[in-house]
Amino acid sequence: MLGFLLLPIAPFLIAAVVLTLGLWAWRARVRRAGSMRIVLQTLGMFTVVLAMLLLLGATITVYEQAKTRRAYPAPGKMVDFRGSSLHVWCEGPASAPTVLLIGGGHSQALWMRPMLVGLSDRWRACAVDRAGLGWSGGGRVPVTLDDEIDQMHGALAAAGEHFAVAAIGHSGGGEFAMNYAGAYPDEVKALVLLDPSSPAYSLVDWRGSGLKVRLDDCRLVFSTMFGLAYIDALNPLHQPDMAWLHDVFGKYWQAGVTWEARPASIIEGISAHKPPGSEPFSIVRTPGALDAQSILLITQVPDPPRPWPGLSKREAKNFVNLLNYARIEPLYLSPHHSQLVYAPPNSTHYFLYTQAAFTLEHVTQFLQREVPPPAQK
Repeated sequence: MLGFLLLPIAPFLIAAVVLTLGLWAWRARVRRAGSMRIVLQTLGMFTVVLAMLLLLGATITVYEQAKTRRAYPAPGKMVDFRGSSLHVWCEGPASAPTVLLIGGGHSQALWMRPMLVGLSDRWRACAVDRAGLGWSGGGRVPVTLDDEIDQMHGALAAAGEHFAVAAIGHSGGGEFAMNYAGAYPDEVKALVLLDPSSPAYSLVDWRGSGLKVRLDDCRLVFSTMFGLAYIDALNPLHQPDMAWLHDVFGKYWQAGVTWEARPASIIEGISAHKPPGSEPFSIVRTPGALDAQSILLITQVPDPPRPWPGLSKREAKNFVNLLNYARIEPLYLSPHHSQLVYAPPNSTHYFLYTQAAFTLEHVTQFLQREVPPPAQK
């Protein structure tokens, strides 16, 4: 189903089916009488109007995506990797060590723009838009963790870049960075993990399961495919509490918001949520698994986790213990070469952006020690 929704024509086909049903109900009313005639007439009118709105929304989505692509050319290099057009954005001296930047969740490269700008004076800082994200072309589903690790590695090579000797990941990107280092241990020498999703999270479905999750997924896909995300009041990125995001995306603000509302971004993200739990032998989880790498873990100051309502006393205790362990679990992946730093008090999960100077200072000190850039003349 997700594969069908990735097709550019999918929203138009859905709208056409709805329109066909509406026209059928409208025409069928003439052969009925009484309440059934009224029901078919009402259903036909409602469905035809809905189909027209769906067609309008799908057209708006295509138009906005095309307009943004014309107005904001890719800042990096577009390369072909196994049939996908991928965007590789690198800044900094070509002779300097390459640092791979990976944003939180299943995000586009723009989320790591502040770190790219901050590091590119001394290192070769690179961020890659995975298939379906940012300026990259469409991908395919289902997508596995190994698929996307392969994409990032192959995209750097296709762009003529050196392979990454360090990786920096925020949130879900931190877990991705751990697994990237696990896949290429002879290349990656250092890891910076910014409040990363812990490997322990991979064993638990934190979103829950069942009908609610499926409805939430459908709502997100529907809103992006049919233009609702372009209504400012409905787009969370346009809300006042997200004003800090302007500094993150900078001059690419409009492009970033448009790519976040790209149907492929939502659909690929839904697919990518499954592999960490369903592919246990692809995930780096065990102590010492990255013993050859140095790790800098920056996380929030510990606060008492709040158990979910309805848990028993024993379950609540296990929940609190798991979350307290999960905060520092990545340290055990390289127990002899790890450093723990706590973000400033009252920091949120987004301290990468809200405490940018603090974050950049600790990251540059760590990289200077582990993968020093060439001496400046």
